[in-house]
Amino acid sequence: MKKFATTILFFLIGFFLTCTAQSVWKISRDDLSNPSYIVMTDPYIESSFSSQMNGLNEAKNNTQIIYCELSPEDFEEGLPSLNKYIILPQENNLKGYLTDSAFEMIKQTVQQYGNDTLAAIFHVLHPDFIRLCLSSDQQIFGDKANDINQIIDFALIQQLATDDRPVIGFESFGDVMQLGFPADIIGNRVQALLSFCQNIQNSRTLNKRITQAYRKGDLMQLDGLINEKKRSGQVERIDHMNQKWTARIMTVIHDEPALFIINDTYILGKNGIFELLRKKGYLVEAVE
Repeated sequence: MKKFATTILFFLIGFFLTCTAQSVWKISRDDLSNPSYIVMTDPYIESSFSSQMNGLNEAKNNTQIIYCELSPEDFEEGLPSLNKYIILPQENNLKGYLTDSAFEMIKQTVQQYGNDTLAAIFHVLHPDFIRLCLSSDQQIFGDKANDINQIIDFALIQQLATDDRPVIGFESFGDVMQLGFPADIIGNRVQALLSFCQNIQNSRTLNKRITQAYRKGDLMQLDGLINEKKRSGQVERIDHMNQKWTARIMTVIHDEPALFIINDTYILGKNGIFELLRKKGYLVEAVE
């Protein structure tokens, strides 16, 4: 038994370490006429990384539709309401759970370290919140807003979308905001948010490790780092989204081949989309 377990362990290690720089994955099953594809992204990876994604052209040439968490159009339409969820003194937003001094400390941290810190801070609230914090025409805290096209998901959509290739979001802007700012969850996460700001250097180091693992294609290390990103109060919500999106993916791919652009937080791990698809009998394999 021990020898068998050791063999399996070495097999898994070999599988992960040989999937170098893999970001594009193929979904197939005997009852599917054509495969579909998932592009695994991370919000801290800059858009220029798309040129290093093996299999991206294959995915583009063999699909007719793109799915993502939030379409660029929904993002732009909903963005003007972003401040309502972040800084107005309402019961269900961020400031409603912070003292004035704590909120000022968060703002000063962002202004000191820049938008990568802003993204990381809101990552405490929602794993994809960076997408709602960066835009060419929106200032969140101070004057350090970035361009929306620097976000790899939106850059990929711009690169892959055509007039006859529609882009469909899994969620609306309002849905995502409710995911990011449910009152019962935020109340439990305030201390985690403040602790993050007090230990900003450790968080910046984590971001660098994620980037390095992503570029190397070290999925074993990346999977562990993703678990570090899942902060208190998020795991159940992420698992719920994984179940919801996996069901949607299975419905879509039986109608037509599709390309899904999804954050690695939802994809990896024992309750991630990859594992849920495999449990349903789908073959999920990296595109070489």
